[in-house]
Amino acid sequence: MNYLVRKYWKLAIVTGALAGTSAFGQAACNSPKNWLETPGTDTKVFIGYKQEQKPGFGALNVGTSPVDYPYPDPLPREMLDTEGAGKLSKDETSDVSYYEPDGKGNWRVCRVEQWWSAGVGQKSLRDELKPVTARYVASNPVLKKLGPESVALFATLYFYDSKGRIIRLEQGEFQKNKEKASIKICREYDKEDNLTLLLNPKNSQRCQANPPDVRDEWIRYRYGKHDGKLVQLLEEWNRGSASGKWGKDFELFRTGTGPDAVFGAAKARIGKGVTVIYGTNAGKLDNNAANTVLDSFGKVGAAAYWFIKPPIPLDVLDKPDLLYQYERRRQTYIDGPRVRLLELFKPNEHRSRHRYYLVGTYVMRHEQFDSNGRVTRVVTLDDWRQPRPGPKPDINDKLLTDDGLSIKTHQIYHRVYDFDSQGKPRLVAVSWDRATRNPLKKTSALSADVVYGTPSGKELWKSEEEFCKHFDFSPEAAQVFPDVANGEEPEQI
Repeated sequence: MNYLVRKYWKLAIVTGALAGTSAFGQAACNSPKNWLETPGTDTKVFIGYKQEQKPGFGALNVGTSPVDYPYPDPLPREMLDTEGAGKLSKDETSDVSYYEPDGKGNWRVCRVEQWWSAGVGQKSLRDELKPVTARYVASNPVLKKLGPESVALFATLYFYDSKGRIIRLEQGEFQKNKEKASIKICREYDKEDNLTLLLNPKNSQRCQANPPDVRDEWIRYRYGKHDGKLVQLLEEWNRGSASGKWGKDFELFRTGTGPDAVFGAAKARIGKGVTVIYGTNAGKLDNNAANTVLDSFGKVGAAAYWFIKPPIPLDVLDKPDLLYQYERRRQTYIDGPRVRLLELFKPNEHRSRHRYYLVGTYVMRHEQFDSNGRVTRVVTLDDWRQPRPGPKPDINDKLLTDDGLSIKTHQIYHRVYDFDSQGKPRLVAVSWDRATRNPLKKTSALSADVVYGTPSGKELWKSEEEFCKHFDFSPEAAQVFPDVANGEEPEQI
């Protein structure tokens, strides 16, 4: 069996709650009704021993290991003759492991307990645990020989399905012996042993799979086949709370197994639904010859979408064309995360009225369009040009010249170009440093005495605010961040 990374595993979940009882008795290994029943005589007990298993097997938390193995390693043959021969440590907590037949001629772990020998641990807790430990070991001669001063602390119970796959882990505390064991982890698998659910039922205490409780923490997986090979379609990580509030991180979603499928990652929150999608092939109808910008490798960069007006149904991850029904901001990386192109699309529209380019957190260029998608204005900072235009850009940057500029001895910051009906740009406004430019040093606009006016040097606007308002320009790219203007904080990716 070629075991896969947890992304390719499934979990088989057994439903059914534990009905606790105070009676002590014997079970084959673990009683589904009473975790305090001592394992029966058809199990093997090993004192001071805990077998090392493959990574992820028996992990008590979601996301503990990058690998999950459904089958336990069998007890090593050389251990068979050492049953009951071990001892508890005199200095620290010791393990006591139980094994049951696996139906294949081997022995598999079914229970692991933590014990203190005489003198280890807090005296008050030891005294509290002595009576329950004495009743627990009464029917097990191997445990009785540990002596009246040894006490049991915890028991971890392993449950398997008919194929021998680990499906549930429970944990009982001897100090709370009248309480049920706590279900720590549930697992579900498909027919090929791929993990489909890894569930920590921390609030529901139920191994419920269809669907799992949103109050719990779990990872759900889905798979398909392409050319006979396994393709992961979903990795959904739900983080729940007792109050019912939840958040989801879709580490991977994929709409199909072929190369044209939309795939990527996403996030969702209670009350908002899907908040952001980032991946490949999403929003194809929003592409045009100008905004399909090539990255430094000559490829079209992946896009991310933020939704402006929640709630957005989770269905958009299975039916990606649904995203066009909602107002959305699209971000495309041009040079890795350094240079970003931002656009805002109204519901059922595929052309943005505003296109902003940011370098880091600074707006360097703003392109404005009319309802027909025709460019009407371009505002640049520091004469910033598109590093890699699309295959058919709306704007030929070679036409953005300094014709008419007569204050060339001053450092220029903003340049504003208006376009006529024929698509010809004209420089209509600039901002500049009032001081004469030092050819050996650039002065930041943050520290300069900036003037706003005409290319001929005539001051027309008294402040940056007046200048920006006149040309519908925003240093914060406000036109593509209406959610921020309404006090919303965009989801981080």
